Amino acid sequence: MIKKVPITAIIILLFILGSCQIKDTDKKTINAAGQLLDASPDSAYKLLSSIKRPEELPQRDYAAWCLHFTHAQYKLNYHIKSDSLIRISIDFYDSNNYYDQAGTAYYLQGTILESQGLNERALEAYKNALEKLLKTDDSRMLGLTNFNIAYLYMNDKLFKTSLSYFNKSLVYFMLNENNLDIACAYRFISDMYSQMNYPIDSILYYSNLSISYSRKLNNPDLYYEIISRQGELYHNVDINKSKQYMLQAYKYNPEKFKYNSLYLAYLYSKLNRQDSAQYFLDILRTDSAYYYSNELPLFASAYISKSKNDYNRAFEYLEKAYLKHDSLFNIKSQSQLYLIDKQYDLTQKEKENAKLTIANRNKVIWITLLIIVVLFALIILLLINNQHKKQQGLLEMEKQRLKFEAETNRISNLQKRELLLSNLNHKVDNTLKFNKMQKGVMHAEKYEAFLEMITKESILSENEWQYYIDEVNNLYDNKVKDLQNSYTELTLTDLIVIVLIVLNVNISDACSLMNMTKNTMYVRRKTIKKRLGIGNEVELEDWISQNITRESI
Repeated sequence: MIKKVPITAIIILLFILGSCQIKDTDKKTINAAGQLLDASPDSAYKLLSSIKRPEELPQRDYAAWCLHFTHAQYKLNYHIKSDSLIRISIDFYDSNNYYDQAGTAYYLQGTILESQGLNERALEAYKNALEKLLKTDDSRMLGLTNFNIAYLYMNDKLFKTSLSYFNKSLVYFMLNENNLDIACAYRFISDMYSQMNYPIDSILYYSNLSISYSRKLNNPDLYYEIISRQGELYHNVDINKSKQYMLQAYKYNPEKFKYNSLYLAYLYSKLNRQDSAQYFLDILRTDSAYYYSNELPLFASAYISKSKNDYNRAFEYLEKAYLKHDSLFNIKSQSQLYLIDKQYDLTQKEKENAKLTIANRNKVIWITLLIIVVLFALIILLLINNQHKKQQGLLEMEKQRLKFEAETNRISNLQKRELLLSNLNHKVDNTLKFNKMQKGVMHAEKYEAFLEMITKESILSENEWQYYIDEVNNLYDNKVKDLQNSYTELTLTDLIVIVLIVLNVNISDACSLMNMTKNTMYVRRKTIKKRLGIGNEVELEDWISQNITRESI
């Protein structure tokens, strides 16, 4: 006998089957959206939005929905107000050791927190992402995560740390072969080199690579942004080239005309085209806050004033400019150059004396004569004093002019010295990187290319050592050359050691630069002392300070 099935049971069974079918459909929709994220994020967003109640999905599917939905919003540049959705993905994927998804989720959380100005929390999220992604082969996400960490450190002025992360991001971008990412990485590496005062050829090397990749992309916005940056880099190296680049950027992007005007005003003033310089200064003066935010307009104003022989105003502008330029020097406020007293009004006095003489001619003739004598004596004294003050004013003006030139030369020599030391420190850093690189793992062809680049930057040729010797000799009034002439037994290696001491390079860094052990370096220093006739009781550094660097720079 066949038993009848209750209608209620049939309805429940149909509901369960329908629910399973709906959930299976939603899962396929989520998977399809995930595959569309890179190629068509707007389509992925629409698919995910079509799911009515994602929170009712199984935990795994809901975590995937939260991840893809947040990722689609990020790719479409939507403003995400909260990280609540992505935290659901983080909790699920992190606890279940899904490293790819957990790393992406942490990365998206970092972007949300960074957009809210919560940089410390964003940095923590990015580092969590990095920890997970390092267990995967997702080179694109690894590159983006390192890049965003580098950007946060850059904003905090931690340029050395920032450069390290930008370099890491470049390695991953190269593996992924994304030209836009590579161009951006090269651009910011160039910026970090500039902030850390690396040699200009190294800065431009990476900047030129960034331009090369932006051309491949046919991306004019990025191209002219880098062109503008190169104009900035060249402004103290090649004024004409800098002006050419800045004008290109100025014409392409009017929205940044004030930024480009900063440099164009300075460049035209250096080229003695003061009318053009004044034109760009007038543009900047429409926004006084912008005008005083940078030292270049002040330098331009100084050169314009100098061309008008207004040394007082030129000096004032330069003082403000150098104070803004990282406080390289601090010139005290100067009193006015001209201290000429008011002229004594001789004519008016004579008229008054004449009236007095006429009125009292008969009574006070002797007094009048005495007054006239006194007045003449006073006039002579005033004329002599006035002439003396004029001469003092001229001498003071000449003194200020000479002081201005001497201070400019001093700053230039100080910058050259710091640049030489920065170059050597750069070589030391590269040597340390080279040693670490040999212990790392890298694809063979990229390893060889990176090895070639590091070798070129790290190993100093004989010509390069001679360059440092010549530069230090110029900075210290030919004292190195005089030393070489006086002590003919000194070798090139001896001179290199002396130059490194002059530049305050410590023994460890000097050993790295010269590929010596510390024992070899100490033996070399003893040999130098012997050739210089220095006794054991005198330190080599003290002797060099006394005979080379004293009263210099």
